[in-house]
Amino acid sequence: MNITIVGAGRWGSSLAWYLTNIKKYNVTLYGRVSERTKLFFTTRKNEYIELNNLIKTSFNINDVINCDYTILTLPSQGIRLFLDLLKSVNNYQNHKYIICMKGLEKNTGLRLSQILNEYGITNSNIAVWVGPCHIQNIQNGIKTTMIIDSENNELSTNLVNNFKSELINIEVGNDFIGTEIGAATKNIVGIGAGIIIGNGNESLIPELKKHALYEVGQIIKLAGGKQASAYGVCHYGDYVATVDSPYSHNRMLGVEISQNIHHNSKYLAEGLNTVIALKSLLEKLKSDITNYPLIYEIYKSCNNLPYNIEKVLKKPLKI
Repeated sequence: MNITIVGAGRWGSSLAWYLTNIKKYNVTLYGRVSERTKLFFTTRKNEYIELNNLIKTSFNINDVINCDYTILTLPSQGIRLFLDLLKSVNNYQNHKYIICMKGLEKNTGLRLSQILNEYGITNSNIAVWVGPCHIQNIQNGIKTTMIIDSENNELSTNLVNNFKSELINIEVGNDFIGTEIGAATKNIVGIGAGIIIGNGNESLIPELKKHALYEVGQIIKLAGGKQASAYGVCHYGDYVATVDSPYSHNRMLGVEISQNIHHNSKYLAEGLNTVIALKSLLEKLKSDITNYPLIYEIYKSCNNLPYNIEKVLKKPLKI
C-alpha cells in the first residue's frame, strides 16, 4: 500500500514511523518548504524519531495524491493554505483523504471535513482518524485504541482493517459529526486540566472530566451528532493523552496560563484556537458559549479574561 502523509511535524513523522516500521507500507512524507523541514528531510531526524530509508520525502504537491490514501496531519488552522495549493493538482477532488487532525476552524467554527467539502471533496472520500496516541508511548510498545470514522462505512472499515495492529487497535466509528467535534474539544479540556493542575487543584480532575463530558455531549447533540460519542474513544478515550499525560501540549499550556508565564506551548496547543472556533460554531447553532460554564471559563482563560474554573467544578452539575 502507498500512503502520502501531509505534514512533516511531530504527528506526521510519528505516523510515518508507524506505517513503515509496524505496517510495512510505502510512505511519502510531504512538507511545505521551510528551513526546519529542509533540515528534517536532510538529517532525517527530529526530536522524536529517525526516518528509515524506506520513507520518501517530498516538497512536490503532485505527490500528495500519487498514492492509495492521503493522511492529513497539518495544524488545523493551516488546512486552507494547503488546499489552496492542492487545487493545482488534477483530479484531487476524487482522491481519498484521512483527517488525522483535531480542531475546528478558528474564524468559522467549521469542522475540518466541512472545509474539505468547500473544496469539492465529498464526505464519501473523507475519513477521520483520531484517538489517544503519543509517539513516546508507542515507540515504547505501549498499546492504545483509536477510531476511524466516515460517512462512507466501506471506507472506514477498509481503513481500520489496513491500519490497525497489535500496537494500535482501531475501532470503526458510527458518528462522523460527533467524532470530529469530540476529538477537537478534548484539546480544550486539556487546557482546563493544566490550569487546575497548575493551581494545585489536581483533585478536581474527576470533576473536570464529569463536567466536560456533559457539556461536550450537549454540543455534539446540538450539532447533529450523537451525545454518547463524548464518552467514546474520540473524546473521553483521548483524555489519557490530553488530560492525564505530561506529554500533552494543551495541558502544558494550561499550566502556563495558571502560572501567568510565557506560553511556550501555545503554537502547538490546538485547544487555544479550538475554543475560539467553538464559540463561532455555537453561535451558528443559535447557542452561546456561556451555556457551557466549564468551556466558557476555559475560553476566558485563553483570552486573558478573568476566569475561575475551580468555582464551576465545585458546583453540583445540573443535568
